[in-house]
Amino acid sequence: MHIHLDFGQRRWLVLGMVTAPLLIAGNVNATPILQPDGWAYVYEDFSNTSNSNNWWYYASCNQVAHGTTDGNAPNTQYKTFGQASRPGYCGPRTLDGNQFFRFITMPFDRRDAVVTYNADGSVASDNWNEMDDGKGGSEMRSRQTYYAYDGITNKRGWDDLGVNYLAPTNTVRFSWKFRLYNVSMLKRDANGDKLAASAVVGQFHSQNIPECNRNYTYEDGFSPAPGLDVRVDPGPDGSEHVYFKLFTKIRNSQVPSGVQKCSQADADANKICQVTLWEQSFPIANVTRVDSADTHVPPWISISYVMRPSVTNGALKFLFGVEGSSDQALNYQVRPLGSAGSNQSFLRMPMTQNDCPNRPFVGSYVLGYNRKYYGYLHGDAAHYVPKRTDQQPWPSVWVHPNLLGNAHLKSYIDGTWAPGDYPPQFIVDYDDFRIVQVPQLP
Repeated sequence: MHIHLDFGQRRWLVLGMVTAPLLIAGNVNATPILQPDGWAYVYEDFSNTSNSNNWWYYASCNQVAHGTTDGNAPNTQYKTFGQASRPGYCGPRTLDGNQFFRFITMPFDRRDAVVTYNADGSVASDNWNEMDDGKGGSEMRSRQTYYAYDGITNKRGWDDLGVNYLAPTNTVRFSWKFRLYNVSMLKRDANGDKLAASAVVGQFHSQNIPECNRNYTYEDGFSPAPGLDVRVDPGPDGSEHVYFKLFTKIRNSQVPSGVQKCSQADADANKICQVTLWEQSFPIANVTRVDSADTHVPPWISISYVMRPSVTNGALKFLFGVEGSSDQALNYQVRPLGSAGSNQSFLRMPMTQNDCPNRPFVGSYVLGYNRKYYGYLHGDAAHYVPKRTDQQPWPSVWVHPNLLGNAHLKSYIDGTWAPGDYPPQFIVDYDDFRIVQVPQLP
């Protein structure tokens, strides 16, 4: 049974069951699938977990937060610090009557960390640092269905194939709120070290779906869709700031005017490069808790991606900020796009790889592990499961010796840290996700 929201109020309605594999609006009634501007095809406030399960696929969330209670299983004595087997924890939380979804990443969570072995079982020399290239975090994406639905009128729900409201001729707005609850994994310690360089808090991925377009060539690494990156670094006044960066990955020849290319060389026209579309920093206290002892609740930050998912006629507008903020720089507003000094409110550029709509990934994952502590494999090769790092049992096998030599970090493993102290974390809350029909971008 599909359960959906009457989006005019914060309550859910249980509607009928849909079993057809592919339904188009005309098959049910004469009402076209494309709705008036302002109509929400998807609205999710996470107020009901069972309903959320019908909307979302939890791609990399571990509902048991780090480790296991089974004394015979790997990682049992290190469950507080993190684990190699799953990338992060996510689940519903409630504060002041408002339910939202919380994503927690702790140090040494793993994803996509593949190790190559020699014939004798040792790790290949060119792979010693490959775990450093993994991503730690948790995320969820739309539960893949090949039709739009609301149980009766066939007009509300996901449209993964783009045959209805996500068609390359339409413009829609993806929007949600997020809150940076803890960014200590991204902050420098007394020695100037970070455990990780940055984190992504909202991204779209290209889809490999033949039913959408059977005449495309899928190209790995080419992802012409926006993502939002977060890092912590000194600001203009030298104090800690949170930097937000909107980026995408497109070919050099497709970079629009006013946006800095990866290379100006004609020979690099087809080079796939990550380009910055917008970046701005804010004092850390304005957008997050400063540390675990800080009791103030950080503000909800609203983001909106207004997108037309087309290769040849793609367009993007981006809105970001805290609604109603008295700080005009932080207040929710259209953000100018263009890293070369332009002040454009929208950009024309590819917004998909193959005229299929890009799939939203809501959640967070951490990038840029510090090789001083990450990505080092040593010990008895018999501990390894070939090409699988998610079953490595002990930190002495899958972390750098510098971690075990750092008394503060090691204390999180052996449980000797002082009461009130917490391991470095990256915690992000999400609420009010929606997809809305909007007027066409030019």
